[in-house]
Amino acid sequence: MKNEYDVMKKLSSYKSHPNICSMLDFYTDDSYYVMVLEYCECGDLYDFLDIAKSQGTPSSPSLIQIDMQRIIKQLCSAISFAHSLGIAHRDIKPENVLLTINGDVKLADWGHAIQSSKSNDFQIGTDNYRAPETFSSPVDNSCYKKRLDKSSAPSYNTYKTDYWSLGATIFYLTFGDCLFRVSKSKMTQHLKKP
Repeated sequence: MKNEYDVMKKLSSYKSHPNICSMLDFYTDDSYYVMVLEYCECGDLYDFLDIAKSQGTPSSPSLIQIDMQRIIKQLCSAISFAHSLGIAHRDIKPENVLLTINGDVKLADWGHAIQSSKSNDFQIGTDNYRAPETFSSPVDNSCYKKRLDKSSAPSYNTYKTDYWSLGATIFYLTFGDCLFRVSKSKMTQHLKKP
């Protein structure tokens, strides 16, 4: 929670972004961190699409007037803003995209965010929306096998992986299903040396 607080503080310290869920207040209560966030009346995109599916055909979520172009533009704007501040979200998915009553989207849940364009942490994010390079190192993972310092592990570009996750989210919103549902061993198969 402390990391999320630091990220939210940085995101709102310059100028709040209209497509990032704002932190309204923060306090500690005994051993708990409590963040008060902006309320988004319509819930998240995952539940919204689920409702759309139940009211019509699974391939026609537009029954509730999902404006895909607007959603994509607003998400790109939010991600670009965060990246301009040196912050990568690292868990973009429909459940972390909230909807307002006006039909705007707000990117939320910055708990996995990192204030760096590079990372060697390969177990962050939600599997169905993670970029392939975040499942495993593209080179030998001997530093993990030998329990060496993690800093010696190769890194990946966190900004690029955010855009992969955005693409996987757009796929879900368009087709009503995840881009892939495979085991981690299948996901990383192409990353291993022949």
